[in-house]
Order: sequence, then C-alpha cells, then structure tokens
Amino acid sequence: EFLDPTANDWLLSQLLVTRLGGHLQTNTDMILLKLPSASKTKVLVIDDVEAIHRLFERYLSPHNYEVFGTSDPKEAVELISDLEPEIIILDIMMPETDGWQFLRKIKDNPTTTNIPVVICSVLNEPDLALSLGAKAFVKKPVDRLELLNSLEKIRDNLLGP
Repeated sequence: EFLDPTANDWLLSQLLVTRLGGHLQTNTDMILLKLPSASKTKVLVIDDVEAIHRLFERYLSPHNYEVFGTSDPKEAVELISDLEPEIIILDIMMPETDGWQFLRKIKDNPTTTNIPVVICSVLNEPDLALSLGAKAFVKKPVDRLELLNSLEKIRDNLLGP
C-alpha cells in the first residue's frame, strides 16, 4: 500500500521538508525528496583566551558551525582573507589590540564590511557595539543559548527567506 498524500503523517512530512528548504512529492509509484545540502557556517573567534576558542567550538560545532580561533588580531586579518568566515566573534579587551579599533577596521574595509560581527566581552557595552557596526552583543561569561540564538539570527539573515 502506498502513502496516502492526504494522511496526517504525510502532511506533517511535507511541512517538515518544506521548513528545511526542501521539496517532497509523490505519485503512484515513487516518492521524490529533495533537500538542500547542509554546509557549515564558518565562524572566526578572535579572543586572547585560547580556552574561549575551545568552549565556542564545543558550543557551536553540534549546530552546524565550523569554528576557527586566533588570539592574535594581526593573524586574524590574514585568517579573514583566507577563511572567508560568514561570522566573526570578537573580544574587546585584548592585550595588544583594542577590539573597538579592530571592529572599525573590519567595518571600514570594503572586503570585510559585510561580515557580521558579534562582540563578546566582559564590558557591558551593547549599544556601543551596535553603533560601531556589530550585529549582536554577548556578555561574558557566555551563556550557550544566548550565543546560539545570536548566531542563529545572523545565520537566518545570511541565508535569507
């Protein structure tokens, strides 16, 4: 017996596949299922604390993010060019570089200006972060769900409707 296209299970399956960006159809002898390929969103973490890189990788990897990290803002400029990250997570308080200046540098460069930046800092300055071009602000210590929610909103905007 073939699937009844009016059955609740079938309708639920169609809804789920559509929400995932795919297409599901059937005829009397075949089911056709097309799903978009799942690619990982590249995230570059710029933070002088190496443990933050590992923590963010643990938080984000299960959610289809590929996390790269550097504690050296000078190296970050090269990594941005080489990796072409879709999102940057930037600390503000670093020993040799002011994160605010680095954010301005990213936003003033035509090749990096469209990369969304999430400021992640112990400084509670979300308004300043947003006014300088950041897309989100996450306060340290980082709440895993808050970080994921911020990145998901950005990723949704990147992927479009």
